[in-house]
Amino acid sequence: MRRTSTVLALCLLASCSTEGVGARTAAVNGMVDTDEAWAGVLGMQITKPEGVASCTGVLIAPNLVLTARHCVSSTARDLICGSAPLAPPVDGSMVLSTNDVTIVETSVAVRGLRVEVPSEGDDECGFDIAAVILQSEVPGARVYPPRLDRDVMPGETFTAVGYGTTGSTGIGTRRFQPEVPVVCVGRDCAEEFVQDTEWQSGDDAFCRSDSGAPAIDADGFVLGVVSKGINPCSTPIVSSAYAWRDWIRSVGRMAAEEGGYAPAAWALEPVPDAGPADAGASDASEPGDAGLVDTDSGWAAGGTGHAGLWLLVAFGTVIRRRNA
Repeated sequence: MRRTSTVLALCLLASCSTEGVGARTAAVNGMVDTDEAWAGVLGMQITKPEGVASCTGVLIAPNLVLTARHCVSSTARDLICGSAPLAPPVDGSMVLSTNDVTIVETSVAVRGLRVEVPSEGDDECGFDIAAVILQSEVPGARVYPPRLDRDVMPGETFTAVGYGTTGSTGIGTRRFQPEVPVVCVGRDCAEEFVQDTEWQSGDDAFCRSDSGAPAIDADGFVLGVVSKGINPCSTPIVSSAYAWRDWIRSVGRMAAEEGGYAPAAWALEPVPDAGPADAGASDASEPGDAGLVDTDSGWAAGGTGHAGLWLLVAFGTVIRRRNA
């Protein structure tokens, strides 16, 4: 893994935040998903030792959510690349996910079964990706498979989707921003803190309070999930699905086994079970519906913060939890 030296500028920009906006922030500044066109993008609440965090995730299989690792792990206060270790992830039962467009007290959520993270490293720079295998499918959700057959290209556009702020308000409502450009990929980026497993998005698509929000291409495939940025909505850095394709295939097979269904084509290539990939490709699977299921899980109680922020930011609605 390259670029593991201290990134002083990034750290200082984060620590100067007074509104919970820092190097780990990410959210979507866009249009409300009133037509529920992005029903496979989920609002998440995660109970961590330091509080209840709010993030975004995306269904890449009927019972499998891709998100940012710092959403499910405790983090170092200062984000200094090479010195920003992530703690072991929380138990899956501490994760709740819903696809309601706006999260309210009556939102129904599905509880996680377990959380999977790559084994190669735990630094927040370069390893900020995680998968949550759910206890059941999400009612009315759609699946967006990961794009594992090719990397993103500078100038390629995507749609950013998430539950974050518009820049000043709106946390807890799913929004989308189309036609966002890929600026650069990995070592070709001018910013020193962009790692080999990451790429840089155009500004103003991602902002604070939506870490884990997906970038989705024109064909409905996930290109990655947002990790961090610079105060407040500039230089978003995305964890690449393609760079982690071997690991994503592995967790795809795990989720299929847990869910009792045949793995998607993208998960079938026999490859090592962990680590960023160096070569190879997989067959793509078409986006589709996850299907309707019954669930006894309710939304989390006491949402008090947003994963990856220096300060805890009130989620707004306090929502009761029903036992799974």
